[in-house]
Amino acid sequence: LWVWKNEVLSPAEVVAAAPTALLGVHVTPERHVMAIGAGGDKRQIAWCSAEDLNTWTPSATNSAGFLNLTTNERIVTWTQYRTVVLVMTESEVHALRYVGYPYIYGSEKLASGCGAVSVHALVPLDNMIVWMGQEGFYTYDGAIHYLQCAVHDAVFRNLNRRQKEKIYAARNRQFNEVWWFYPSEQSQENDKYVVWNYAMNAWYTGTLGRAAMEDGGVFEKPIGVSSDGVLYEHEFGWTADGAPLTSQRWAKTGCVDIMDGERLVFVRRLVPDRDPSDAVGFRLSTYTWPESAGTTGPLQVG
Repeated sequence: LWVWKNEVLSPAEVVAAAPTALLGVHVTPERHVMAIGAGGDKRQIAWCSAEDLNTWTPSATNSAGFLNLTTNERIVTWTQYRTVVLVMTESEVHALRYVGYPYIYGSEKLASGCGAVSVHALVPLDNMIVWMGQEGFYTYDGAIHYLQCAVHDAVFRNLNRRQKEKIYAARNRQFNEVWWFYPSEQSQENDKYVVWNYAMNAWYTGTLGRAAMEDGGVFEKPIGVSSDGVLYEHEFGWTADGAPLTSQRWAKTGCVDIMDGERLVFVRRLVPDRDPSDAVGFRLSTYTWPESAGTTGPLQVG
């Protein structure tokens, strides 16, 4: 554990009394610094006395303490949600709550089978936490919910699980999106992404290599970094390097199931919600049954 006192001429210093070999640290609303994976124990969480980085040994005169999660798995990641510290292993989610003296904090296992896939796989939103698990996506808003994903198979059937710890989640507030960058089955680095638009509950996928990303805030635009260390400013221009777009743009949706064959649908014309002066075209593909050869044809616009 290191501390820097916001003094330009004074470098950061190791907190000598703090546990070592940590997975990371977390600061609670009660002003305790938590050492995650204290002493190299991947299940232990220790905390110092409130606002006292030098006091880690519990006594009757301080609020320092520690606990071990009741699990056989190592801690993967953690985050704060209101008054709860969510701590996740590979398959479990635990909640740490402030309980006051003499225990200070207590832990409770909330669920199994919905842990986090990597340390950076979760994103806090305004009213929930969302994360990528081993086989799906989940949210927490006081309770854990499985998040239906329209592109689930496209992601999890093409995921290099040997490199899953590189998966990185980021928020894009401008477009109400959460992005997950992940390595595809044939890649050693993140080269694909899956996006959840939480305002429209829409999913989309694509190809883009980013090892980390920070949303706009300190900087005007989101900043992403590739696996080779190049920084990119996002949401600028039309292409990945911000250059003007010289080719056509296109988007492809997934299939829409029509009542398992119980209904017939006739599509005669589409009316786009956009400037009619822009050149735009549509193609509609129909399938008689899953995996059959589709029939595609253009549609009149307007």
